[in-house]
Amino acid sequence: MYAPRRILAPVDFGTCSSASLAQAVAITRSQPEATLRVLHVYEPPYYAPEALVNLPGEPPLPMVDYVRQEAERQLEGFLSVRRDAADLGGRLDARIAAGLAFEEVPREARACGADLIVMGTHGRQGLSHLLLGSVAERVIRNAPCPVLVVRAGGQEPPAPLAFDRVLVPIDFGPDANAAARLGIAMSARGARGVTLLHVVPTPAYAGEVLVPRAGGMKLGEYLHDEAQARLEAFAAEVSPSPDERPNVLVLQGSPAEQTIHVCVEDDVHLVVMGTKGRHGLAHFFVGSVAERVLRHAHCPVLITRAVFGEPAPA
Repeated sequence: MYAPRRILAPVDFGTCSSASLAQAVAITRSQPEATLRVLHVYEPPYYAPEALVNLPGEPPLPMVDYVRQEAERQLEGFLSVRRDAADLGGRLDARIAAGLAFEEVPREARACGADLIVMGTHGRQGLSHLLLGSVAERVIRNAPCPVLVVRAGGQEPPAPLAFDRVLVPIDFGPDANAAARLGIAMSARGARGVTLLHVVPTPAYAGEVLVPRAGGMKLGEYLHDEAQARLEAFAAEVSPSPDERPNVLVLQGSPAEQTIHVCVEDDVHLVVMGTKGRHGLAHFFVGSVAERVLRHAHCPVLITRAVFGEPAPA
């Protein structure tokens, strides 16, 4: 089973933070040697750093100091009402950082040697998402370790890091192997509790095209059979033993839509995905399957890359 030792939980005091912190605390409590760092990132007052704040009965306080003290006070108050967090004692520490969350969270993860980030997402969509993006998604692109994203009001997992039904979408890219092995490590039933899903983006005209070398088989059927054989071979490669292999499922259509559909139909408890970390104009117009699943999945989503510890390619 996957057993992280150093867990980082960014919080912004919203409902998503409450859900993600509860998950982070549960994970930490389930691992006797694990530690949890709670991080709040606040934006310093770029607009008026030289301003003074007049508080009743106190000398004027520079705006920079006032904002920092408020962040400390809010973080202390947020944690004070969480008895489960208090029970961790010396295994939990909290700190604040000034800056932008999507920059400071990966930086803190590297500094503290985190091997898991647990955070919430607001699932922003539409124009606001295109213009502002999601902090969770931007953290994922630069994180040095796997990121477990928890949605407020989403499905509660049956155990901190032991999920009965794990779905791992596979596109056979460089991050597929890492995602599959991590999914198996997260499963309460080992490989038997994992389904490897490959979605064939079959073109609309596939039903009319025949493949001569396959005996005149229709292109759609040929692509499906080829994907099935490749996925079964991949499952054997990542299986911990010949007698314990994950389930395989091949569908046709949109990878993101089919992944979300299977999540609902099979009551999936966790999705484990790799991400290519697409940046720039291609990301703006196309996005990534992982990020679309993040915004719509009803269960936690764990994102990993083939190689951690290096920034995503530009």
